[in-house]
Amino acid sequence: EVLFLSHGFGSGSRLWDSQMELSTKYRIIRWDMRGHANSDSPEQDLFYSKQHQIDDMRAVLDACGVKAAVFVGHSMGAYDNLLFAFAGSEYAAYVKALVLFATGPGFQKDEARAAWNKQAEKMANAFETKGLEALVGSDKSKGHRNWRGLAKSARLVNAQRPDDPYFQRIIRY
Repeated sequence: EVLFLSHGFGSGSRLWDSQMELSTKYRIIRWDMRGHANSDSPEQDLFYSKQHQIDDMRAVLDACGVKAAVFVGHSMGAYDNLLFAFAGSEYAAYVKALVLFATGPGFQKDEARAAWNKQAEKMANAFETKGLEALVGSDKSKGHRNWRGLAKSARLVNAQRPDDPYFQRIIRY
C-alpha cells in the first residue's frame, strides 16, 4: 500500500516526519510542492497554477512507478488532493482513497473568494518584503530555500483564480 503525502501552503515534506514510522508497513511518498522547501522555484509566473500542481503530483507518482495510492493531505495539500481526484479519469485512477486534514476551502461566492485571495496576496507581499522571515511557526523548519517560490505559490496557487487553467477546464465560475 502506498501513502502519498501532500503538505499545506508554506510547509514542506518534513511536515510528515512523524508519520515516517509507518514506512515499515506502507510505502510512503512525500514531496515538496513547487516553490516550497527543496523543490524548484521557477522564476516565471506561468509555471505556478493548480493545474501545474496536480501535474506535478502525477509526475511524482509516475517517477516513483506508482499506479494507485492513498492520498493524504493537510490544508492546501488536502485541497489539491481533492482537485487531483476530480481532474478527470486519468487522474482519478491514481486515487485509492483520500485522507484529508484541515482541507482548504473552495469558494462558490465571489465575495468569499475575493477575501481569501486578498489574504493570499498579503502572504505573497510578506514574502516579497521579509523573505523567509515571513514564515511562521513550524514552517520555519521545513527546509525552505527560496522566498520567491513561496510568494509566487501564495499569489498563483494558494489563491483561487478563475483564470487558473485547472478551473478553466473543470469549474465554471
